[in-house]
Amino acid sequence: MPFLAKKVEGVKPPLTAKQIVKLIERLDDDDFDERQKASEELAKGGATVRLALQEAMKSRPTLEQKRRMAKLLEILRDTGLSSSEVLLVRAAEVLGKIDSAEARTLLDKLAIRAQASGR
Repeated sequence: MPFLAKKVEGVKPPLTAKQIVKLIERLDDDDFDERQKASEELAKGGATVRLALQEAMKSRPTLEQKRRMAKLLEILRDTGLSSSEVLLVRAAEVLGKIDSAEARTLLDKLAIRAQASGR
């Protein structure tokens, strides 16, 4: 349990819905570096970001946003969950199988963390 707790606590939480929306907005920033940084962050997001980009494409994006989102969708086309999402899902599965008081406590912490991040 200590090993798993340390691994889970060290995981950077996945992007929240609010963070994804802000990054998509930044794809049309006046500053090229800001647009580029937003693109790079979104490219790391996995399936969650892919779904958000697909929805954003329906909302009449600017030409720059549309171009960048199309490129990101191509990059993310065959991706599943991000590495941090996979680790958290697998940790939850293991904790569920362990089914001890300590495992349930850690699982509760994961659930609270997920709720706080908007998941």
